[in-house]
Amino acid sequence: IRIDHTLTNDGLWPVELASWALTVLRAGGLGVVPLLPKGEHPRDLLPAGAVVPWTYTDFSLPVWGWRPGFITIDTTKATEPQKLGLTAYPGWSAYWLDGVVFVKASFPQAAKKYPDFGCCFETFSNPDILELESLGPLTLLEPGASSGHTEYWTIFEGVEKPEDQLRYEGALLPLVNHWLTGLH
Repeated sequence: IRIDHTLTNDGLWPVELASWALTVLRAGGLGVVPLLPKGEHPRDLLPAGAVVPWTYTDFSLPVWGWRPGFITIDTTKATEPQKLGLTAYPGWSAYWLDGVVFVKASFPQAAKKYPDFGCCFETFSNPDILELESLGPLTLLEPGASSGHTEYWTIFEGVEKPEDQLRYEGALLPLVNHWLTGLH
């Protein structure tokens, strides 16, 4: 499914803004946020991006899972609001619940400026929900002008819970990569 979000400035003056597409999912599952591929030392000495926490985020809580290639958000362990953003990510995120995986993709524009310290992706969770949030770049929208942001959604059924690197790489990642290939 392709979803085109459009913002139009119906005001009288220019407004700086960014499209912000929230997908809100009920708690009870596992959010999956992929990271960029790992580099090698000493070849890759520059940073690849940043993880941006909000002031109320506590990475020591069991809701967070840190894996070599991805971050998980276990909503069954969410006891209080948590939020993080990424300044660089592979362009997709997922939510697993009872063997069904929802995947959304939105491809960041590398040369553009993004809000929230440069975040092109954000996620929020609390005991009731998980949000997968794609962001468009900041733009100065003149009166009467419009700005667009495109997302792609899909669902996979019968997927093993991607709670560790083996299941992530063996079950989820091949499905997502195959789907993404068809989008380009």
